[in-house]
Amino acid sequence: MENQLVSRNKSELIQRFIKLAKKDTFFLGWALLVYQKMHAIDDCSLTQWLECDRKALDRLALCRLPDDKSPIFQDNIRKIAKYGPCNADHLVQLLREVISISSFQGEVL
Repeated sequence: MENQLVSRNKSELIQRFIKLAKKDTFFLGWALLVYQKMHAIDDCSLTQWLECDRKALDRLALCRLPDDKSPIFQDNIRKIAKYGPCNADHLVQLLREVISISSFQGEVL
């Protein structure tokens, strides 16, 4: 009984952190949410496109959004994709699109 309570509390905490990450441009969760809004897709569609499961999507959301101006941007994305795990090429594409659109809209990353 106690283990179930601890597990449930941990799960609730993680979900709270994910919600916060989706509101903060520091986190990849923000970029994932922006992409979902741009394409009017839900979590299920995003996981299919990224070739990952729901748990991996949560892990990705809590990662730091890498600096697209860095010479190691793609290396960082590949490391994140491996951590997820997810399709690294699709993740790079997603981030490039979100970053491009956000810069046109004047959002500070």
